[in-house]
Amino acid sequence: MKIKTMVYPVLLLVLAAMIAVPTVSRAEDGALPTLADWFGIKDDQGLIQKLDAASEEVEGVIVRLNELILERDTVHLSVTLTSEKILNANSLGFGYEKNGLRIGEESYDIWRDWDRGSGDDSVFCEGTVTFVLSARVPKEVLENDEIPMTVSFTEMSYSDGGMGFPKTLEGPWEISFNADGRKLRASTRSETLDQSILSGHTLYDVDEMVSSPLRTQISVTRYLKEHELIYNEEFDSYFSTVTSENLLGFVIEDGSGNKIQLTHEDSYPLEDATAWEHMTFYSDADNNGWNWIKDAETLTIKPYFATASGPANEGQGIERYEAIGTMTVPTVLESTDLEEFMSDFEPEYRLWDFFDSENEYTKPVRLAQTTPNGTVILLDKVMVTEDNISVSLLVGTDKLKKDQKLLKGFEIGSAWIDVGPVLPYPPEFETSKLHGGGGGGEPGINDVNEEPLVVMNMVSNSLMKREGYVSPKDPIQVRVTVRDVQTCWEDKESYSEYWTYRCFSEEGPWVFEFETDGSELAELTKDVAINKTISINGHDLTMKSLRFNPIQPILFMSGFNDQFSPELNNSHVFLEADDGTQLKLYDRMFTYTGFTQVHVNEADNDSFEKTEKVKISFCLSKMWEIYPEDYDPMNMTFYDCDPAWSTVVDVR
Repeated sequence: MKIKTMVYPVLLLVLAAMIAVPTVSRAEDGALPTLADWFGIKDDQGLIQKLDAASEEVEGVIVRLNELILERDTVHLSVTLTSEKILNANSLGFGYEKNGLRIGEESYDIWRDWDRGSGDDSVFCEGTVTFVLSARVPKEVLENDEIPMTVSFTEMSYSDGGMGFPKTLEGPWEISFNADGRKLRASTRSETLDQSILSGHTLYDVDEMVSSPLRTQISVTRYLKEHELIYNEEFDSYFSTVTSENLLGFVIEDGSGNKIQLTHEDSYPLEDATAWEHMTFYSDADNNGWNWIKDAETLTIKPYFATASGPANEGQGIERYEAIGTMTVPTVLESTDLEEFMSDFEPEYRLWDFFDSENEYTKPVRLAQTTPNGTVILLDKVMVTEDNISVSLLVGTDKLKKDQKLLKGFEIGSAWIDVGPVLPYPPEFETSKLHGGGGGGEPGINDVNEEPLVVMNMVSNSLMKREGYVSPKDPIQVRVTVRDVQTCWEDKESYSEYWTYRCFSEEGPWVFEFETDGSELAELTKDVAINKTISINGHDLTMKSLRFNPIQPILFMSGFNDQFSPELNNSHVFLEADDGTQLKLYDRMFTYTGFTQVHVNEADNDSFEKTEKVKISFCLSKMWEIYPEDYDPMNMTFYDCDPAWSTVVDVR
């Protein structure tokens, strides 16, 4: 379904006029077009199913289903309308039917599709018009051998050629039939690509390549900016203001001189404002590459983008533009020894008091990918707290040893997490005006196994964002992107006076997607109103509320981030349980103003899970000339804590 949503009303009117007058050809001798004509192919293998479904007549209009083909995740139907009312190709109008295709208990939208091969959207013969309807259906629904389906049209628009708006013919027209996609499915090659491409500030995920005698196609999802999403009330869907942006298409070749370009594009409406747009790029009808793609041992796939330099390269079509990245489709390979080791390797590890693989609130992920250099990246565990999601990554190699001479670092270079859905904050929630920042450090080797060498890295993100929050108690869609893996070596003659090492970076990205939640911990979370104002050296601060659970409590404040002073910058907050267990919180100056800390010490968590009351104490740093030998920055006895700066809340 090709969608070009324009911003200006005048252009929308023009577009509507274009849709109302499809490209039409007149059938010779009353012959009806076939789906093979529509796709521009010769169906020598009998892939297209002939339908013997009964016709349905309502309001003097007969609807007949002629042919069907199930293409991966799309149902295509050839439909003929017959009526004395049909004086020309535009006499009867049908473009879109919400829930028009029923399969079992589920219904799917169906629309009048545009041509793939012949150049015509429909074929008109006096008294009849034939066109194609398509519906997007989850591919697993179409994997059965025989699938009962029902097509239903509730109304059609009718024009008798006079002036004024078209009339409406009320249905329904409803036809049931059995679909069978076994022949085409047996002649289809599909390869999971699962690669990400960053062009400018736009992230594309290249998902899958599918090739069949019909055509070769590559499916892509693109991350949309907020201003590119438009809600259409009539279709109850979100559309994008642009389609593929700078992505022009793909070139596939096999290394033996065979090559095709995928430059035709379909984009589909979004069911909700998920900010991911789904697109498909597909081949020409007369050169779909199936005859060599089906048996190719290796395929090379290159995405091409329009850039400011324009078509500056030699070549044909989109090859004149810039290729960003290369993907390969190998034959199925046997697992390496390292891959088999990593699939069974489940170590115990801990990152300070922030993350513990054995904590009762961590959950397994166990998704792995192997880099071209043979490194295995395994997403191992995930933990969701009130305002944090953390994922542990195990990175394994059989090419390095921990004690290898001059080896200084082996780790993830950079990675990040995207989470959703993002929900709006309640009206009373106050977001702060400050932005957070971060930095890096020297390379290291945080090993959890020596041979083969396996290191543990961590990637985290906040659930409370400036634009809204991600609910920890509900299902969370998680996307982890690993940009690169770094190996660093000691080099005292390095180019920099600051660094004494050089690094090799294997570039990805490698993208992982999964669903998780923090519902178990969220069940223990309570919001306790405080609304107490304290004065520290003349500065008034208000403790608004405590969001309490044993892993990540959050103290929400006001009056803190707009009163910078040496005193406040040296202030600290401690929570104390009934048994005297203390937990130091750290200030939070972006998204919200307050104090929080993720803490997975089992004994401390047990104390705070059992406590009935929590004492909240504000303290200031002492100015030590010489720190005591037993100095512990996590113990409030080494701070100045005025009782007037504290309060006790009931968390039961």
